[in-house]
Amino acid sequence: MSIKDDATTLLIRLAQLQRTHPNLRTEYIDGPELNKLLPIGPERLSDAVALLEESGYLDVLKTFGTAPYDFSDVMVTSRGRFEAERLAEAAVEPANTPEEIPAPIDGPSTRDDRSHSTVMRFAQPVGSPFGFTVADWEGVSLDHEDASRLIVGFGHQWDSKYFDSGRLRSAIEEQFQRALTAALPRIKRDVALDFRVLEAGFGGHLFNQIARDIIASDIAVFETSDLNSNVMIEMGVALTWGTRVHPIRRHDAPPPPSDISGQVWETYDADGSVWNDSGHDRRLTKMVEMACLRKPRRG
Repeated sequence: MSIKDDATTLLIRLAQLQRTHPNLRTEYIDGPELNKLLPIGPERLSDAVALLEESGYLDVLKTFGTAPYDFSDVMVTSRGRFEAERLAEAAVEPANTPEEIPAPIDGPSTRDDRSHSTVMRFAQPVGSPFGFTVADWEGVSLDHEDASRLIVGFGHQWDSKYFDSGRLRSAIEEQFQRALTAALPRIKRDVALDFRVLEAGFGGHLFNQIARDIIASDIAVFETSDLNSNVMIEMGVALTWGTRVHPIRRHDAPPPPSDISGQVWETYDADGSVWNDSGHDRRLTKMVEMACLRKPRRG
């Protein structure tokens, strides 16, 4: 079964559980309990949860030490409950066994002509930041649709007391290249790494090139050890526009601001050559895999 199939059934079962047990409306469910609800195993559950989170249907908590799950706890959002009701109206019922998981409805409906796929990407907020032009949006759209590239943006302070910029940039790029190589057998198509260091370009608004690269990125990495205001603004752009964010800092650097402390952070030493999470390589490979699978496949 596909990840989309798993995600559809998981959402339906979670919503049904909330209806039969109203007290669970404000309670999170952890990985082992989720596996009892839909016994498809940690790996498939983690993929399904990731896609539902990206669609806004689940609120997901992530902490270290949750292996073999890539998450800690989940809770259905109001948007998720709405989507489950829509699926019920379309007569999509949950299966009795994992082998009978129903596929999401992708064809035309008797009710309207909209797609009935559960996992979807919502339209971005209306408006053009920093004077974006039609050409800016065309470039972003082409990047989003290019399944032959994994675009990784990297924002950081150029002159830092915590790291050597050149060595850190090289370490991050090399790690993403290794993760992409490891993920290719599951992605099942050729994908090249497009690693972009965020910096202002000439012509137009000073921040336009940075904003374009952030919004176009499949993954945006932000080094926050210095609590640099420009880096924080860049991270804010990424969070606002739905870019997958991967914040990092040296282990002894100041903690992040409270508004973004809920993000999953990774700490490192030795200019990015040593990571303090023992599951760093596995998690990075999974992140890369999911980012690639979100891109449309043509032909």
